[in-house]
Amino acid sequence: MARSSPVESLVSIAGSVSTPSTKKGVRIFRDELPPIIANSDMSPDFASLLVDIIFKTFAIYDDGRSSKAVNDVIVKALGEVTFMKSFAAALVQAMEKQLKFQSHSPDVYNIYIEEIKDARIPYKDTPELLCLLLEFSSAVPSKFEQSKPIFLDIYVKAVLNAREKPTKGLSESFCPLFALMSHEDLQSTVIQSSVKMLKRNPETVLESVGILLSSVDLDLSKYVMEILCHITTGSTCRRWKKGCGIAIVRCLSQKSSNPDAFESMFVVVKAVLGGSEGRLAFPYQRIGMINALQELSNAAEGKYLNNLACTVCGFLLNCYKDEGNEEVKLAIVSAIASWAACFADALQPDLVSFFASGLKEKDAL
Repeated sequence: MARSSPVESLVSIAGSVSTPSTKKGVRIFRDELPPIIANSDMSPDFASLLVDIIFKTFAIYDDGRSSKAVNDVIVKALGEVTFMKSFAAALVQAMEKQLKFQSHSPDVYNIYIEEIKDARIPYKDTPELLCLLLEFSSAVPSKFEQSKPIFLDIYVKAVLNAREKPTKGLSESFCPLFALMSHEDLQSTVIQSSVKMLKRNPETVLESVGILLSSVDLDLSKYVMEILCHITTGSTCRRWKKGCGIAIVRCLSQKSSNPDAFESMFVVVKAVLGGSEGRLAFPYQRIGMINALQELSNAAEGKYLNNLACTVCGFLLNCYKDEGNEEVKLAIVSAIASWAACFADALQPDLVSFFASGLKEKDAL
């Protein structure tokens, strides 16, 4: 007798899924489906049929054991792109239908929110599902406001308070949340946890904080010192080599409107270069701080920073004279050039003379 194909096996199971027996439902999803999925190539037809089977359970499987068995299959299958796309399309369609017709059938969105909230679906392994739910709720204000505290709590627990560095995909899955975050959300919940972890274990959260700040649609002036003081400590300077610290400074520069915030950032970085956090013995550490000063030149409110431009360029000029490493010198020249290109007032006579003599002295400059 010919062996059934994975699709045929699914078809044979589909009729049994609507069983009222908890024991049989658990057996289907725990014992029968996993080997069929494992032996399939997850073709579009297979994925579509599997999604149909899963969605049949919403109105029937309301006990913990059955729901967990279904969730385990979903989590495992979400690793397959074909299934993920099919599942996402079906989930959005079901949620939109629910909204449009105000159906009294089980609310698919609320079902998944509860599953994720109570960690019955391990959200660290399913960032795509998190992002999907957030994107849907962000388009429906009532849903978003209802679910925002849940998503904020998940973000703090799964990303900011994580013992190990979160995956980039998990951090990015919260971008729809960041885009609609208020100052109250940021100040009372997120910044507080971010700073706490930047103090305790900066390497774990530097990248995540950068993703957060790049996605929020808020003026970050009031958070500049609180954040910058904790990413320029001696222990954190080592991580600037990977660019995460620079990404944070870039966000603070581009999303701050208060000129005083830039003065404060300059003072902090200048102090670090001067040894306030200990001597920056390695060239990459000094390059990181020089690059931070270069990022400040990209301020959105640049027209108010002419005086600061002169001060920064003067400071960088002195750094160049005292620096012995060629790579650091090139970074300093690049930073000076960025400020000079943005602010004409920065082109003081000593700076013009510096460039003129530098061009004569070294072709590299």
